[in-house]
Formats: sequence, structure tokens, C-alpha cells
Amino acid sequence: MDWSRGFGMALRRGCVSPVPQHVPRVDPGSPPPSAKYQLWQSLIAVGSGGLFGRGFGEGRQQLGFVPFGYNDFIGSNIGEEWGFFGLALLTLAFAVYAWLGLRIARSARSPFLQLVAIGLTVTVVTTAFLHIGVVVGLLPTTGLTLPFISYGRSNLVLSLFMTGMLVNIGSTKERVHGVAATDPLAAPAW
Repeated sequence: MDWSRGFGMALRRGCVSPVPQHVPRVDPGSPPPSAKYQLWQSLIAVGSGGLFGRGFGEGRQQLGFVPFGYNDFIGSNIGEEWGFFGLALLTLAFAVYAWLGLRIARSARSPFLQLVAIGLTVTVVTTAFLHIGVVVGLLPTTGLTLPFISYGRSNLVLSLFMTGMLVNIGSTKERVHGVAATDPLAAPAW
């Protein structure tokens, strides 16, 4: 048997690789390592939280390992400090918000208010579920905040504004003052 035939048999069995292993493989479709850093640190945080978490304020990833851990990735801090049950409780809280919002929409006074209530509910709940999906690695990194929880006044103001509109739509009392409401010279009826 000559050497070329022996090399061919070894190649077929997988003993000899035609491409050296020390040469890095180039995948043009993969993102650069710096693009995966946030998600990687988020998964480390959620995974190290375990079932019950490390305890409130005891998370290590909040010390600067997770970029924007107070805003875009606050769910990873919750997952590390409160564990799987903390994230499950957070998901359940937003599911209850969705149920209450759709219940308000069903009993709204007009079709327009029904659509407004549905839109407000879907906006808040979808943003929350997208945030949680990004934190656990189910969705690509988007930079969405977690309503009511993430740092920043604009997030909190908008979340509370939308919830206040839902509460207003859900109220059973409607103030109708009649003609006196538009006549500045008439005495108030209340």
C-alpha cells in the first residue's frame, strides 16, 4: 500500500483533518464578540440566581458587568437577586396587568375607549414581555425598558400615564355636567 492510499483512508476515518485546527474559522454571519457581551452577562446573572436568587442587593452582575443593568437589563438583576421565582412572579404580575387591562377594555363605555384600553394594555405588557425575553436570551437585544421598574423618569411617567388612562376608562363614574359645563356664566351644578 502506498502512502497516498493510507492518507486517504485516514482522512476518511477522521484521523487527519484537511483544515488545520489552529486556523480560526470565519463566519461572516456571526456578530462580533462585543455585540454578545450584554446578553452573555445577562445569562450569567440569571443563571447564577438559581431558583431562589442570591438575595436582595447581593447580586454581583450589578457591579458593572452588565452594561445598562439599571435600565435595559434590569430583568437580569431581578433574575440574579430573586432567582427564577422572582422572574416568574414578575411575569405573573404583568399577566395580571394584561388581564385587568383587557377586562377594563371589555367594560368600557364606548368602542373608542375599548380600543384605547386595548392599545394601552398591549403596549405595556408587550414591552414587559419583550424585555424579559431579551434578558433570558429568547429574543435579540433590543434596548427596551421594563415598565414601572427600569431607571429613568420618562419610562416611569409613561407607564403611570398609561395606567392612569386605563383606570379612568375603567371608572364607572362619568362626570356629565350638561349645558352648565360649557356655559361660563351659569352657576356650577354640583
